[in-house]
Amino acid sequence: MRKIWWVIIGLVLLLVVSCGICMISRPAPIPPPLPPSPPAITPPPPAPPPPAPTYKEPSVVIKTWRGTGTKNTEPFTVNTSPWLIRWTNNPTSDFSGRIAIWIHGDGGVDLIANTSGAGTDFSYVYRTGTFYLGIEGVNTNWTVEVLTQ
Repeated sequence: MRKIWWVIIGLVLLLVVSCGICMISRPAPIPPPLPPSPPAITPPPPAPPPPAPTYKEPSVVIKTWRGTGTKNTEPFTVNTSPWLIRWTNNPTSDFSGRIAIWIHGDGGVDLIANTSGAGTDFSYVYRTGTFYLGIEGVNTNWTVEVLTQ
């Protein structure tokens, strides 16, 4: 009876060892290929800039005035629209120089500029006729120009 047990144990060991060898000698399974990655999303190209405006900035100087204080200009006539008033403010002290410009004409009085600190800027005017400017400068050397096409 002991012999039979040894035979059974031997057969079981033989079976375990042979299954282990089968598993060791068997090549590892090859994983399935990965699905292809989705195509990269490319943002659309930026929109082209808008076309340049056909409007030409006024460039003919009708009149120029320079000063340091308050002044009413002589009358001037403008027959095209729009036109612009360009000013430069150059403070003369440590305090901010201030410039204010009013346009007087048939349509009444409009404030064109009221600013302090150094710099240059402009305002468009959209009416025609005969005008004069009221210019007030405080602690500044100013320049005012009227320009048309």
